Amino acid sequence: MSPTPKQMGKRIEALRKKKGLSRAELADRADVSREYVRKLEAGLYDPTVGTLERLAKALGVQVTELLGGPSMNVERLKHTLSDDLEALRAGKGILGIDEMAAAVEKLGTGFRFLAQNIRSSKADQVKLAAEYAKVLEKLERTP
Repeated sequence: MSPTPKQMGKRIEALRKKKGLSRAELADRADVSREYVRKLEAGLYDPTVGTLERLAKALGVQVTELLGGPSMNVERLKHTLSDDLEALRAGKGILGIDEMAAAVEKLGTGFRFLAQNIRSSKADQVKLAAEYAKVLEKLERTP
């Protein structure tokens, strides 16, 4: 369930304050106006995905955290993906494919397609291994 603009505004404000940023500093870092940040925090705006991504980057969090989901431990995800990829390449089955797809999807919009590919490749270990490798490669390139 998506948060309401009011809920998201409160989250953004709390994260901004936690990071010790003023509205002006957040606005500059996210390339939006100060007035936009003020209205966003007041719950008057519902930001686009692109704006959410810039705000998340400016706040040093993941988009999922702005949306109310748990902060993703990317290093843990990389480790699990690597272990599963090694098992797949050795011809062993793995468990938790749907959970892995959900975790990948929570990384943000750039990973949704990869998560869909993971789900659709469950029955084919070679394809699944290729999709896991793509996610790992993308994670390595993502700051």
